[in-house]
Amino acid sequence: MNSVTHRTSGRTIKPLCLAVLLALSGAANAQDLTVQQQMEQLQQQIQQAQDLLKQLAAKNPSAVDSKTAHTTPELDATQSPAQTAAVHEELSKQNLPTYTKQVPVESGFTFTGYFRGGWATGGEGSPESYAIGSLGRFGNEYGGWYDLNLNQRVYQENGREISAHIQLDGNETQSRTSGLFGEDDSYLQFSELYVRTKGFIPGAPDAEFWVGRHAIPVYEIQMLDWKGYKAASAAGVGFDKLALGEGDVSIALLREDFDYLNKTNKDDDVDMNSNTIDVRYKNIPIDNGLTLELDGKYQFANKSSSVDDAESSSDYYDIKDAYMLGARLHQAYSDGAFDDISLQYANNSFASNFANISGANADFGHGTNSYYGHHTDGYAFRVMTQGENYFFDKNMIMAHAFVYAQGDDLYDYQLENDHMDFKSLRAVVRPAYIWNQYNQSGVELGYFTQTNTIDSLDYKESGYKATMFHTFKVATSMLQSRPEIRFYTTYLKSEDNDITDFSFDSGRNDQWSFGVQAELWWL
Repeated sequence: MNSVTHRTSGRTIKPLCLAVLLALSGAANAQDLTVQQQMEQLQQQIQQAQDLLKQLAAKNPSAVDSKTAHTTPELDATQSPAQTAAVHEELSKQNLPTYTKQVPVESGFTFTGYFRGGWATGGEGSPESYAIGSLGRFGNEYGGWYDLNLNQRVYQENGREISAHIQLDGNETQSRTSGLFGEDDSYLQFSELYVRTKGFIPGAPDAEFWVGRHAIPVYEIQMLDWKGYKAASAAGVGFDKLALGEGDVSIALLREDFDYLNKTNKDDDVDMNSNTIDVRYKNIPIDNGLTLELDGKYQFANKSSSVDDAESSSDYYDIKDAYMLGARLHQAYSDGAFDDISLQYANNSFASNFANISGANADFGHGTNSYYGHHTDGYAFRVMTQGENYFFDKNMIMAHAFVYAQGDDLYDYQLENDHMDFKSLRAVVRPAYIWNQYNQSGVELGYFTQTNTIDSLDYKESGYKATMFHTFKVATSMLQSRPEIRFYTTYLKSEDNDITDFSFDSGRNDQWSFGVQAELWWL
């Protein structure tokens, strides 16, 4: 390495040694710093040494070491200021190391998440949830769900990026002081573990390619706490944001394996592999603030010899492929409000899950990774709408969710019977008075009715809920702003329970509950 020597007050100072001395001067504090912080600190100290070198060279231009004069640009008192500055810059490049490429300008790390939880009690003992997926969430959920997302960019250069993504989610009991995982509904899982890239697809610089365990974005009916459009969440590979016309396309190939259950003994199961092709055409502009999304997915079993043997026996149900098609219009308004309306059509097990009262996710299996049921190419459709709107000069707001569904010749997962026809209606409204940006008072009113018909016999389930609440907020939106703290009292009543056979404590059909709940997400 070349060296430049400066003499001041009879002492010799080598700039590289000076940089080291400056770096060592902060060593006592460096023990408490991360490696990245130490590197940033060192870079600052090196920059200080460079600045000092330039000052000394400007005061004493003749200080160029004769040993290096033949390889080092010459400082001459007759040079112009611009020439002198250029020489100083070249000296700095030759004699002082730089860590710019080793230390990123920003870390590329983000930590995002969600959780909810709080205190609640019932009129007689612990409160119980009933038909959340049909009656609404306020005053009707008592779990402590959470999502913790860790994202780290590991490469960024020449328009290309690679990042690692991890999501931990689960539930933490709100009823026990001990929240050990595996006890009292407390658990933790890695639901996301994948790599995402950008800029690697030729001709599509903004498109993203991902590989790993990843549930591609779902569409949630927020007030009912289930997914209007849900993707499998096991390992997969896919593309996002592929430009097509004025919209963009997402394509995913996803794996989802199941316990293939015996008809009479559910503990007797066979491992079954399945795969899903999921295609979405999103963000298609229609009009001012109005966009369209088209969705489709097809799921099929990849049968092993053991699955073939089981299926050919009379002890197991036949396995049927399933598909679902959907379209959704999203209207965004200038005041921040919005309305969505969706239409979906599905067959076989996807359609059977439309009839679930507590949650109507369009899943291929049922329950926890289980596949069973007599599916005979039956079908179902549903119309869903949700949104929120302001009234009276934005002094009031109302959120809503309505779902009408109907199906024919399906398997009834709740009554565990074949050849079921059903009709259902779910309606939830949540009007509130906006006191200011930080306070709202209102009610959530929910009602549902469903009839399952099997062998000309009708099985009916219906109920209603009324929740009075006051919330501490940070913005006026109900569905699009968090954090939120809710103080509430709720009355729940099950009017008919032919399908779920549900009852509250002591066989009662109604319940009062009181509580305080916090809900938070951060991005």
